[in-house]
Amino acid sequence: MAWQGFLAQALFPEATRLRARWDDTVEAVLAAIPADATQFLFHISVTVSATASAGFPERRAELLAALAQRGIKTINERATDFSKPFTQALCAELGLPVALARRDMPADTPVIVKTALNHGGKIERYLPPDVLARLGMHLADPGMGPHNYQVMRADYVPAPAWDDPALCIERFIWNDAGRYHRAYVWRDRLVLWEGINPSLIKKTFGDVSSRTSRFVLVDGRYRPAPGSEAGPEALLEQLATFLPAVGLDFGTVDAMCGNEGRHYIVDVNSTPFFRSRAPDILDQLGGAQ
Repeated sequence: MAWQGFLAQALFPEATRLRARWDDTVEAVLAAIPADATQFLFHISVTVSATASAGFPERRAELLAALAQRGIKTINERATDFSKPFTQALCAELGLPVALARRDMPADTPVIVKTALNHGGKIERYLPPDVLARLGMHLADPGMGPHNYQVMRADYVPAPAWDDPALCIERFIWNDAGRYHRAYVWRDRLVLWEGINPSLIKKTFGDVSSRTSRFVLVDGRYRPAPGSEAGPEALLEQLATFLPAVGLDFGTVDAMCGNEGRHYIVDVNSTPFFRSRAPDILDQLGGAQ
């Protein structure tokens, strides 16, 4: 479900694909890895892929130990929770701007009601209830997803929604230009996509204009790659703090910007679709160390 048309396929076209199931054994995974493999990417298309008591595979720690013994480098092994509540809690812990809304905020504050799981929890609906429970994931109404997230005043949010673990209520961050950013990440390389999109819910295919800038992580800071223009320094500083904390070696991060110029990280995805297939993104990421 996360290969054809995805960034991983475009960036690693010769990779051996291992289809993951929640009931995989460590032995089965190890047996399927080619003898000459040097890297192992955790590319699990669910919002929460591991907890202390469950994961893909369930004996994940044993798999990591076995891969290390073989000298295989793992990618995204620490990146296991991309739920919106976790993302906002991590931003708060790191001292970054937080988009999470509170029920005691001014009544006329614009908020957006989202699902806690990515993409409305569409993929997670394939998992058995006991697996969902062990991974701590809660499904929202089947009809709710990014295509119909609701923007409203804070005092219009139904009271039960504030305590619903399947939902995440955030302040609606917007700017008059309709500008937003998506960071494409592969190890020390980063491509920052800046889109102009008038829609309430931003999707790259709806942009009226866009541009990219390229960066390399040097001594904990993202610096422009040769020939690339500078980007929003405040956002780049946030990403340099957030990415190692969330454990994301490969994937995308979405950020919204308010009219005052403050950026808010609102979405993280370790299995991003690559609709644009922009060659400049692949060229920059392909040089990662």
